[in-house]
Amino acid sequence: MDTKKRFKLLTICMWASLAVALIGFIVLIVCAITAIIGIFVGVVLMLGGLALTGFTWYWRIDGKQLMSVVNAITKKGIEDIDEIAKACKLTGDDTRSLIGRCISNGDIVGYIRIGNKVVKEEEYKAEAEAAATQEKAVKCPGCGATFVAEGDVDRCPYCGTFINIK
Repeated sequence: MDTKKRFKLLTICMWASLAVALIGFIVLIVCAITAIIGIFVGVVLMLGGLALTGFTWYWRIDGKQLMSVVNAITKKGIEDIDEIAKACKLTGDDTRSLIGRCISNGDIVGYIRIGNKVVKEEEYKAEAEAAATQEKAVKCPGCGATFVAEGDVDRCPYCGTFINIK
């Protein structure tokens, strides 16, 4: 279930639990005069409804934070985690936690977190692939010759020394 649907469901649950608490209060008032059982039922309904309201209110706020993080990344295109935190009025640690949950829950599909950034996975892979195939001028530590290397590991064409390009 995506974040917006969860948020709407939690809002409905919050109002329903508040209604149960109100019904419990009404039963308490009406039955307080007539019977002890009515008082008990009223108190149970009222306290249960208030407890559920508190839980759903907390979950609803969490859903609202998740939605703001998802929108900052997908709609506003913000990549830097500190900028996302600023846009969502959250701390950096809270933002990192929410981003991890969004990625694992599938709320932001096709994005990955690299260091302090959230980037589109296919763009990151394309950049990494381009960097891996890029030719680089390298100086051989064995013989001192300069040559053009391809990839992460290459061999000096003059003396045969293996060189790690990274």
